[in-house]
Amino acid sequence: MMQCLYQNLPMGYSDDLMHANVFEECAAASSHSLDFETIASCHDDTIKSWLLQVYHSDQTPGEHTFIPWVEVNGKRVVNEELDLLDVIVCKAFIGDGDGNGVIDVCSDLLGGQEEGVASIF
Repeated sequence: MMQCLYQNLPMGYSDDLMHANVFEECAAASSHSLDFETIASCHDDTIKSWLLQVYHSDQTPGEHTFIPWVEVNGKRVVNEELDLLDVIVCKAFIGDGDGNGVIDVCSDLLGGQEEGVASIF
């Protein structure tokens, strides 16, 4: 879902409301079968939404100063590398020896991009 949102939402800060259909389409396209109605009901409940934001703000380390803050195996993935996030995650699974069920899924990704990622992770 994150890749879909990354591709369909404008980058940078905006006070403009985003159309719900983008989120609904990305949830439907997700391989994790995300239920948009559940996400929307949480978003639309101002008390739940505020409590969720406060809780996670309190849990966020001070050095995390922007969104998205992504780490793979404790190494920060910077914005320039986010286009390679799926490849970075595949390499992390395979590199840790935990990639038994992931290797087939990742083989196409790593086939053409492995060398570029090796310098990152």
